[in-house]
Amino acid sequence: MATITKNLLYVLACSILLFSCKNDESDTPAPSLVISSFTPGEGQPYGANVTITGVSFSATASENEVRFNGAIANVGTASTTQLTVQVPPGATTGKISVKVGDQTAYSQTDFLVPTITSLEPASAAAGATVVINGSALVTGPGNEVTFMGIKAEILEASSTQIKVIVPINAPSGNITVNTGNSTVATTGFTIKPWVHVSTYVDGTTGTTDQKFTNLYGLSIVSSDGLIATDRSNAVVRRFYPGGTREIVAGSTPGYHDGDALTAQFYGLGGVASSLFGDLYIASGTSVRTMVQSTVFTLAGNGSTGYVDAKGTDARFTQATAIALHPSLDLVVSDEDKIRMVTLEGVVTTLAGSSQGFENGTGTAAKFNGVSGLAFDKTGNVYVADYGNNVIRKITQDGVTTTFAGTGTAGTQDGPLATALFDHPVGIAINRDGYMYVIEWPSSGSKSLRMITPEGRVITLTGRLIDSDNPTQIYGALFSTPTSITVDLNNNIFVADGPKIMKVVFQ
Repeated sequence: MATITKNLLYVLACSILLFSCKNDESDTPAPSLVISSFTPGEGQPYGANVTITGVSFSATASENEVRFNGAIANVGTASTTQLTVQVPPGATTGKISVKVGDQTAYSQTDFLVPTITSLEPASAAAGATVVINGSALVTGPGNEVTFMGIKAEILEASSTQIKVIVPINAPSGNITVNTGNSTVATTGFTIKPWVHVSTYVDGTTGTTDQKFTNLYGLSIVSSDGLIATDRSNAVVRRFYPGGTREIVAGSTPGYHDGDALTAQFYGLGGVASSLFGDLYIASGTSVRTMVQSTVFTLAGNGSTGYVDAKGTDARFTQATAIALHPSLDLVVSDEDKIRMVTLEGVVTTLAGSSQGFENGTGTAAKFNGVSGLAFDKTGNVYVADYGNNVIRKITQDGVTTTFAGTGTAGTQDGPLATALFDHPVGIAINRDGYMYVIEWPSSGSKSLRMITPEGRVITLTGRLIDSDNPTQIYGALFSTPTSITVDLNNNIFVADGPKIMKVVFQ
């Protein structure tokens, strides 16, 4: 009996011990739900995969509720330590959360969604550079920036900044950045005109002081206004800032030196002025100068020909464009040749020979109707090559290259090598190295183009930008532009038939 009792007590003790162990096992809490990390952490477009690593996820995908700052995400694959999810539409920068059952865990850091924070500047003209500042901006080939649906050229891109060129025909409105499948937009951007065009001089057709038909050459005269050649009336005119105008040289067509107001010109072309107020005039078969109130022949003698020589022994066929370097050397276009003329009247050929389109040194180069010339600070000559639809560059050693354009007539802006010009007739360079080109195509719009020191061509005004809607005009139109000049304040003046147009940057 004692043995049976002893065995019963032993079984009872074991049972109690086993029951106690089971209770201890069932009372152990499950590990807490934790998000330890996620990757990648920023810049992912909607629909992209993000891997979330942690503890106590459900191995059943549907039992994990994942949100990106409140926006619910689709869970692709699941294990107890890792989830693969897709960035949901409507996701914004903020915490990722995972809910399993009655537990919710949050990421320690924010998931960064592409965001635009500012624009620099908030308004600009077509062709200008705009910097889009933000965060988590994708830097890969998926980037696309549009201005009200019109695609912009991207210059540079990083995770915090995208630099773009404002499209030429963009209207005011939203800028949209598409980073793959993700799109983020600004609240608005204002397109402003590059320039304001106004009539500086308005002359009625005729031959008196107050009337003129065809202003051709144009030059700034210190701070005292403009000098213009009036080809139809064979006179040189001066226009003062207050509106006063007068004839300063010329009388009737012909060839005669002497007193400025009895001197005669024929085939008036371009004009250049020195800091001292002296004038240099391309006049068909000669190059003339006006010092104080007297006209002299610097080179040529009124007879047609092509001879490099000094003074009246030199010959010109059609001296048209002219430019003066600060060293007081002149360049003159003579049909398809560029001639150098010193202040002593010595004439040499810098570049060009017969009509054509060839780069090279000296007479190996060929041009097709040179209509505009300008010097830069270092003494290089830039040529508006009308017939070839390009801008050419000639070094002081006479080496000619194509500076901008391809030779095909067109309106395309952009880098020098791909931009297109349509019969450029005039060219001017300001003191900061910006180049301005006026075009006169045989048909279509006459346009003012700008070439930046960085090497980009931008249409400033005058361009018809929508061939399907010819009433849509980008800026003002010119009528018969022939030459262009720019003053020290970067005001641009264009000789346009009986008018001089003034172009002012906004």
